Amino acid sequence: MDGRYAQDRNSDEELVRSLDDQERIAALKRDVSALEGLWSEQFTVNAPNNQVVVGKRAVLDTFVRAVSLIFRRSSARSSLSALTSLRLHHGSRDC
Repeated sequence: MDGRYAQDRNSDEELVRSLDDQERIAALKRDVSALEGLWSEQFTVNAPNNQVVVGKRAVLDTFVRAVSLIFRRSSARSSLSALTSLRLHHGSRDC
Protein backbone atom coordinates (compact mmCIF):
# COMPACT_ATOMS: atom_id res chain seq x y z
CA MET A 1 0.00 0.00 0.00
CA ASP A 2 1.54 3.32 -1.01
CA GLY A 3 1.48 6.44 1.15
CA ARG A 4 -1.05 8.30 -1.00
CA TYR A 5 -3.58 5.45 -0.77
CA ALA A 6 -3.22 5.33 3.02
CA GLN A 7 -3.62 9.11 3.24
CA ASP A 8 -6.75 9.04 1.02
CA ARG A 9 -8.18 6.23 3.13
CA ASN A 10 -7.54 8.18 6.34
CA SER A 11 -9.17 11.28 4.83
CA ASP A 12 -12.22 9.23 3.82
CA GLU A 13 -12.46 7.73 7.30
CA GLU A 14 -12.19 11.16 8.92
CA LEU A 15 -14.97 12.46 6.66
CA VAL A 16 -17.27 9.53 7.50
CA ARG A 17 -16.58 9.90 11.24
CA SER A 18 -17.27 13.64 11.04
CA LEU A 19 -20.57 13.10 9.21
CA ASP A 20 -21.58 10.41 11.72
CA ASP A 21 -20.81 12.79 14.60
CA GLN A 22 -22.80 15.58 12.95
CA GLU A 23 -25.75 13.22 12.49
CA ARG A 24 -25.58 11.94 16.08
CA ILE A 25 -25.46 15.45 17.51
CA ALA A 26 -28.29 16.65 15.24
CA ALA A 27 -30.43 13.67 16.33
CA LEU A 28 -29.75 14.33 20.01
CA LYS A 29 -30.63 18.01 19.56
CA ARG A 30 -33.67 17.06 17.47
CA ASP A 31 -32.31 19.38 14.78
CA VAL A 32 -34.44 18.33 11.81
CA SER A 33 -32.95 20.92 9.45
CA ALA A 34 -29.42 19.64 10.13
CA LEU A 35 -30.53 16.04 9.53
CA GLU A 36 -32.25 17.12 6.33
CA GLY A 37 -28.96 18.59 5.12
CA LEU A 38 -26.99 15.45 5.98
CA TRP A 39 -29.33 12.82 4.52
CA SER A 40 -29.70 12.01 0.83
CA GLU A 41 -33.08 11.85 -0.90
CA GLN A 42 -32.70 8.03 -1.01
CA PHE A 43 -31.95 7.71 2.71
CA THR A 44 -33.41 4.46 4.10
CA VAL A 45 -33.71 3.25 7.70
CA ASN A 46 -35.07 0.36 9.66
CA ALA A 47 -37.26 2.33 12.08
CA PRO A 48 -37.67 1.40 15.78
CA ASN A 49 -41.01 -0.25 14.93
CA ASN A 50 -39.06 -2.62 12.61
CA GLN A 51 -40.50 -1.03 9.47
CA VAL A 52 -38.25 -0.04 6.58
CA VAL A 53 -38.72 3.65 5.79
CA VAL A 54 -37.53 4.86 2.38
CA GLY A 55 -36.76 8.44 1.39
CA LYS A 56 -35.51 11.44 3.33
CA ARG A 57 -38.96 13.05 3.80
CA ALA A 58 -40.50 9.81 5.12
CA VAL A 59 -37.53 9.20 7.45
CA LEU A 60 -37.70 12.77 8.79
CA ASP A 61 -41.44 12.41 9.43
CA THR A 62 -40.83 9.10 11.23
CA PHE A 63 -38.00 10.63 13.27
CA VAL A 64 -40.14 13.60 14.35
CA ARG A 65 -43.04 11.31 15.36
CA ALA A 66 -40.74 8.91 17.25
CA VAL A 67 -38.98 11.70 19.14
CA SER A 68 -42.30 13.32 19.97
CA LEU A 69 -43.61 10.04 21.44
CA ILE A 70 -40.41 9.37 23.37
CA PHE A 71 -40.41 12.78 25.02
CA ARG A 72 -44.14 12.74 25.73
CA ARG A 73 -44.23 9.32 27.37
CA SER A 74 -41.13 9.31 29.52
CA SER A 75 -38.96 11.33 31.80
CA ALA A 76 -36.15 13.43 30.40
CA ARG A 77 -33.52 10.97 31.62
CA SER A 78 -35.06 7.88 30.07
CA SER A 79 -35.90 9.87 26.92
CA LEU A 80 -32.27 10.77 26.45
CA SER A 81 -31.31 7.13 26.96
CA ALA A 82 -33.86 5.96 24.39
CA LEU A 83 -32.83 8.62 21.89
CA THR A 84 -29.10 7.91 22.19
CA SER A 85 -29.73 4.20 21.64
CA LEU A 86 -31.60 4.92 18.39
CA ARG A 87 -29.53 3.60 15.53
CA LEU A 88 -29.88 5.02 12.06
CA HIS A 89 -28.99 2.47 9.41
CA HIS A 90 -27.86 4.02 6.18
CA GLY A 91 -29.04 2.84 2.81
CA SER A 92 -27.37 5.28 0.47
CA ARG A 93 -26.08 8.65 1.50
CA ASP A 94 -24.58 11.57 -0.36
CA CYS A 95 -21.30 12.82 1.07
